[in-house]
Amino acid sequence: MQKKRNVDAISVEIDYISAHDKTITGSRNGHTPLMMWCAVKSHSHEDFKRRINRSLDLAQHAVQRLQSAGINAWCNKNSITVVFPCPSEAVWKKHCLATSGGQAHLITTAHHLDASKVDALIDDVIKDARGEMIAA
Repeated sequence: MQKKRNVDAISVEIDYISAHDKTITGSRNGHTPLMMWCAVKSHSHEDFKRRINRSLDLAQHAVQRLQSAGINAWCNKNSITVVFPCPSEAVWKKHCLATSGGQAHLITTAHHLDASKVDALIDDVIKDARGEMIAA
């Protein structure tokens, strides 16, 4: 808890999430590490390997689909972050994309059980690049 004037004094704009960080040097609550520990302890090594491989495969799938449509997409080796030119505001808002410096990115996580949500995003990015209308 703090007075508004003190919070405003430390607040900084974080462009890639279009929000202000109003915490002391990016501090976070203590509950999140406990949730992480629980997640780590509740999965086997093989579970994590499967989830990681699925995430890496999905990132490569996204890069290949975007590149095959002529969109300059890339990700680093062993990365699940796919970077591509920032689409229109309608697309990045629809898909809640983080954007910064003319770039957008998506992160393929184990929560993506299949490619359907990533493909829906890619379909919209491709349509947007072609100047086609995007459904809300």
